[in-house]
Amino acid sequence: MATWFELAKSAVRTLEFETSWGAFERAWERVRTPYGETMDDLKEAALAAALPAGVEVLGYGLPGRALVKLCKVLARHHAPAPFYLAARTAGDAIGVHFTEAAAMLRALRADGVIELAEQGSLGKRRASAYHFTWEPP
Repeated sequence: MATWFELAKSAVRTLEFETSWGAFERAWERVRTPYGETMDDLKEAALAAALPAGVEVLGYGLPGRALVKLCKVLARHHAPAPFYLAARTAGDAIGVHFTEAAAMLRALRADGVIELAEQGSLGKRRASAYHFTWEPP
């Protein structure tokens, strides 16, 4: 058990093995799902979801439509709180480069599909938060 501690010593904040091990044990007991499983389930639900009514008039292609559906599913999952979505996560989810996903998120904001609730921060590695606000015309 102490081998991982020796390997990770430069990255761990605690200096004593038993303190780190105790903190790990406490955290492990609180794990409910494996990392990424919830997002994987939400991406799958987005693929199967219907496109919200009226979105087709915006002229989005398949990736844009997939992003709209993902935002709708994320909003439903996190309601009433805003949902957090980074461009890299969005890009991975819909199969485009993160710079393209970032441009698509800006388009969704401009078209009233989503509204910015909180600006993300690269320095703090925090994604932006959004509300799904689409109302069919």
